[in-house]
Parts: sequence; structure tokens; C-alpha cells
Amino acid sequence: MVSRFNSYGIDCLNVYVGYFDHLILSQNNYVGLAPGRRGMVQDCLAFSNSLDGFYVASGTTIKNCIASENNGTGIHVLESGSTIEKNQVIHNGIGLKVDLSGNLIVLNSSTQNVTNQYSIAPNNMAGPVVSENSNPLI
Repeated sequence: MVSRFNSYGIDCLNVYVGYFDHLILSQNNYVGLAPGRRGMVQDCLAFSNSLDGFYVASGTTIKNCIASENNGTGIHVLESGSTIEKNQVIHNGIGLKVDLSGNLIVLNSSTQNVTNQYSIAPNNMAGPVVSENSNPLI
């Protein structure tokens, strides 16, 4: 568990091809995990961080992760070329935010986020939003 760090839980923004698997990132004073570029993040949990759960740079895959109760965004994609697949974003400020075009966003679920479930910039490849029992899926 990576918890209660005074800034990022794990800050690898300047790292290429990092691999993060089965991590728990909680109560960090900024972001839970910034995995860098062209990395892989899977089966991780980021909750109760002061800003974002996952802070994603270009070419990174985030898969089968949960972002919950982060004050900012559950999963925040800053750049292009990333794949965001089969994640759950629950009770964050914003569920899933994608700032630039050129990403693939599929099979994610978002519920009970405060401001928006999704905030996705134009020209991304995203699955349709389908509501099932008040649980929006994309």
C-alpha cells in the first residue's frame, strides 16, 4: 500500500514503459499514481487521494482499475494515445476526464461522481454511454 505521502503516491511522469500491478494508493496529498508514458496499469485501486486517483500521460493503458472517493478526478488522461478499459470510477469529483484527442475509452463504468461522470474531449474513440440500473457505462 502506498499511503499518506505528502505529494504523489507514486510519481513516474518522466518514466517510460513502467508496469504497475495490484497497487493500493490511498490518502496521498496530491495524486495516487502518475504512471508516466507508454506504461501499463492494471488491477490497481486508488482512493481518497487529495486530487486525482490516476494521472495518465501518453500511450498508457489503464485496465481493470478502481478509482474511488478522490477529490479531483478518478482517472485523468492528460495526453493522447492511451487506452482506458474496464475500469470503475465511483464517487470522485469527476469520474473520467480526457483532456486531448486520440485515446480509446471502452467498457468503463462511472457512478455517483460529484460534478460529471465523464468529461471527454472531442475526437477520442469512446464506446457509447449506456445506462443500466443508473450505472452509466462507456
